[in-house]
Amino acid sequence: MIRGDFSFAKNWLASRLALGALFMCATASFSAPLGAQVKPSVPATPQVKPSVPATPPVYVAPPAPAAPTAPPGPEVTTIDPPRVGPGFDVDLKITGNNFVQGAKVSFANPGIRVIGVTCRSSTELTVHIKVASDAAPGVASLYVINPDDREVEAPFEVTGKGAAKPSTPPSPTSPPAPGSTDTQRYDAFHLGNPAEVFQTHGKVKGSLVVSSGTIKYQEGGQTLINISLSEIKEIKIPSYATATFHITLTSGKTFHFAPGSLRPSDARNIVDSLRKALPH
Repeated sequence: MIRGDFSFAKNWLASRLALGALFMCATASFSAPLGAQVKPSVPATPQVKPSVPATPPVYVAPPAPAAPTAPPGPEVTTIDPPRVGPGFDVDLKITGNNFVQGAKVSFANPGIRVIGVTCRSSTELTVHIKVASDAAPGVASLYVINPDDREVEAPFEVTGKGAAKPSTPPSPTSPPAPGSTDTQRYDAFHLGNPAEVFQTHGKVKGSLVVSSGTIKYQEGGQTLINISLSEIKEIKIPSYATATFHITLTSGKTFHFAPGSLRPSDARNIVDSLRKALPH
């Protein structure tokens, strides 16, 4: 009996072990196919998007400064007188705009020589010229040139033989009427007295200028003597020195002169012309 119970127990235990093994095999068959390898799960690596560099700002150049406006060039409106004859020594009055100090005047006619230029204002120039006795007649160009090389061109005429005399500049024997604004010049020496022509005085040739009711003596553009026509008592050639002449004032003061050529005939012509300028 005891042996039989032991056999039963032994058989029961073997059957339970076999049943447990069968259950484990069934469970394994459902969890994975035979021979399949189960890989451990790997956590997904997060994707990092590359950073996009910021767009650099676009450089905008500052506007260029405005170029300075060039000064306007000279302009000529009138030339007084507009024409002269050969042999004339006169002042030209040029009116216009935009004249500046240091402006120059030149002529296309080689027979016209510029002695001096005075810029009186931005609208007026005075030009002292000498016209050669053999200057070619005809219309040629006059140029006004500012120091910045801006220039203007205008016509100017030298009259020929037989041509009408210019109305503005007087002839050497016909000085302007009293009160006239015309100008007439004569080459002359200023003398201390008639005997000093080649001593202290008379070494530098100047000009006697008749204009606007006065007679002026100038050297190098400077006025050394200024005489009102109404102050003059007489203009005379001394009997002992016919190549000289003197101007005596009502005050008794006397100024002695000689023509630039030192010729007696020129002294007489100058005296005749100056006398005609005196008020009557």
